[in-house]
Amino acid sequence: ATGMLPTRSWIPERTIKETRRATLPANLAPGVYTLSLGLYDENSMARLPVQGDQTDTAQNRIVLTELVVEK
Repeated sequence: ATGMLPTRSWIPERTIKETRRATLPANLAPGVYTLSLGLYDENSMARLPVQGDQTDTAQNRIVLTELVVEK
């Protein structure tokens, strides 16, 4: 998918794969950064609650991975 399948069209238990590319700023400080995912209500832009093994319920996000930036 390329972001063209709105969540209202999702089918329970079906996996949706999406690939995104991000460019990090050249002056990004070295360190460990957390990559996470959250969903929003399209009308109110309120963050929706999430569930899962890697869930950060305080932030309503799922932690995907950590990135290590080295210089």
